Amino acid sequence: MYAAISAETRGRYVHIGGDEVFGMAAAPFAAAVRLARTAVRAAGRAPVGWQEAARAGSGPGDVSQFRVDARMAGLPTTREEYEARPQFAAAGLTADLVRRLSAHFGPADEDLARAVEGCGSVLLSPQSHLYLDRPYDPAEVPAPYRDRVSRLGSPT
Repeated sequence: MYAAISAETRGRYVHIGGDEVFGMAAAPFAAAVRLARTAVRAAGRAPVGWQEAARAGSGPGDVSQFRVDARMAGLPTTREEYEARPQFAAAGLTADLVRRLSAHFGPADEDLARAVEGCGSVLLSPQSHLYLDRPYDPAEVPAPYRDRVSRLGSPT
C-alpha cells in the first residue's frame, strides 16, 4: 500500500496515520507503526505519523504530527464534570464513552516528549484549536455569523 501511495505522489513525505487505535494493545500498535515506517522508507519516502506513532519509538528520520493535548480537548474526567455538561449527553455521548475517550487520549500528554526524546521532528497542528469538528469560540467569529456557530462541531 505505501509503495503504491509513494508511486502516485511526488512529495518527500507519506503520512502513515496511527490515530485510529481504540482498543488496540500497545505491542501490536507499535509493531504496525514500525512496519508502516519501514514500508514508507523502502519506497524512498519519509514517514509522518500522528503523535501516537511516537509510542512505537521515534528516531531522527521520523516526523510526529502533534494534534491533540488531552487537557486542551476539554473532556470531562469525572462523573460530576460529565453531569455538569449536559451537551455531551445531548450529543449521544454516554458517560462511559466519554470515560473511554479520556482514557484513550490520556497518553497523548507524553507523545510530544517521546518524539523529541527520540530525536524525531514534530509538526505542530493542535486540533483543539484548529480541528473543524470543534465548535468555534463565539468571541472569535465575526458578529454576522455568530448565529451559525451553535450548529458547528462536536460538543465541548
